[in-house]
Amino acid sequence: MAKRVALTVLAEEDYTKVVSYLASHWGDTVLDKFITRYEKIISILEEDAIRYPFVDGSATVRKCVLTEHNIIYFIDTDEMVKIITVFDTRQDPDKLFKIF
Repeated sequence: MAKRVALTVLAEEDYTKVVSYLASHWGDTVLDKFITRYEKIISILEEDAIRYPFVDGSATVRKCVLTEHNIIYFIDTDEMVKIITVFDTRQDPDKLFKIF
């Protein structure tokens, strides 16, 4: 049975920033490819979130590579998949650990 996928406020902001950046700097082709990939990952998370590994040192947070520059960090529970952030890998990694 499919789980509901929910985004935190931070994850929604992250996603919006990526979409805005791609639209203004890379154009519709790259943007469409990103959105298609994102939607496919969401579908997979709904059905089989446990396929993705835990973050090192965590027994609750998992990660999924969305693109070479973006990783989705999420928590999988019995009821839902909660996306914590869509993290840009070019940022300082210490910022990520403050989020968790």
